[in-house]
Amino acid sequence: MKVNLVLILGFLLFTFQLSAQNAAQAESLFNNKKYREAAKAYEVLLIRRPNDQLLNYRYGRCLLELKIFDKAVEHLKKAGNKYPAKDFYLAEAFYRNYDFAAAFNLLKDYSSTIDSTDVNFKEVQKKLPVMELTARLIN
Repeated sequence: MKVNLVLILGFLLFTFQLSAQNAAQAESLFNNKKYREAAKAYEVLLIRRPNDQLLNYRYGRCLLELKIFDKAVEHLKKAGNKYPAKDFYLAEAFYRNYDFAAAFNLLKDYSSTIDSTDVNFKEVQKKLPVMELTARLIN
C-alpha cells in the first residue's frame, strides 16, 4: 500500500515538473518568436488546461502569426480580459478572417483604452481608418 502511494506521489511530482518545464519552454519559444514551435508546445499544454487565459492568449498570438486566423479568433476570445493587448490581436484576427465590422468595433474600443505611450498606439492609429473603411465598403 505504501509503495503504491509513493509511486503515485512520484508520478504526480514528475508530471507537475514536466508541465512546468513545458510551459517555460513554450514561453521561451514564444519570446524568441519561434511561433510554430511555440504553438505546438501551447497546444499540448492546452490539452491539460483548456481554460487557461495565458495559454489561450499566447496560442492565439502564435496562430495569428502563423496565419491560422479562425483558430486564432477562437483562442484569443478565451484569453479573457487579463491581457489588454488581446483586443488588438483579436481585432487583427477578425480582420484577417473577413469579419471587418467586428474588427473595427473591437479596435475602436481598444483605442479608447490606450494612450500615446502604449506600444500598439501607432499601429492602432494606422489600422483604425483602414478597418473602418473596409467595414463600411463591405456593408
